[in-house]
Amino acid sequence: MVSSYFNKMMKLQYLPVATTIWFLSTFIITYIIAVKTGSVYYLFPYISEAGALPPASCVFSQFLNLGALLLLFAMYVRYRQVEHDIKTQNIKLNSKWNSVTFKVGIAVSFGTSITANFQESNILIVHLIGALMALGIGSVYCILQTRISHAYVSACKRSIPKWMFYLSSYGTGVYADISIRSFRNDQIYWYITQGPLFLFNDLLNWQVNPKCGGRKNMKVIISD
Repeated sequence: MVSSYFNKMMKLQYLPVATTIWFLSTFIITYIIAVKTGSVYYLFPYISEAGALPPASCVFSQFLNLGALLLLFAMYVRYRQVEHDIKTQNIKLNSKWNSVTFKVGIAVSFGTSITANFQESNILIVHLIGALMALGIGSVYCILQTRISHAYVSACKRSIPKWMFYLSSYGTGVYADISIRSFRNDQIYWYITQGPLFLFNDLLNWQVNPKCGGRKNMKVIISD
């Protein structure tokens, strides 16, 4: 059966895409402003560095707060969609998976807002807590959504390429490892002379953050 209830309301399948585009636009606009004002080095600075000093920090905070609301709305739509499909027996899944996942998603959205409002140049520890909630707990949300999506895949007898899972997991793991190893509490910005690991870490940083904005909310529709 088709989840017609949501299809009749609006084109909600585009919501995850809109969320991802919003976060990408936020990071790119913040980056351009930060480079133009000389706040950061132009070669892929950390996203948090680009949004650490005004005027880029003002844009970063405003856009990221709005993105947190959009993210929460996308998660709520996903929650209601799964809830509907469980009640109509479109999928076989314990409802606790869905409720717990949504509660985790609320923490992710709140962490995104904390990251936006407490820049690393002002209150570093609070900024790191928010980043941990947004990305760390966000990874938990991705895992839970993977379990939910598996119920849809099982229902329609589809398969997911394993290379996508392994590539995503490897990139996230490498990013986390390099971040921990290269972090220095007495240093905010990095420069190209500090070595290629910093550049590689930044590239992963830019790859992981937009992914957390949209891909984890991917909508799956079951049809006859």
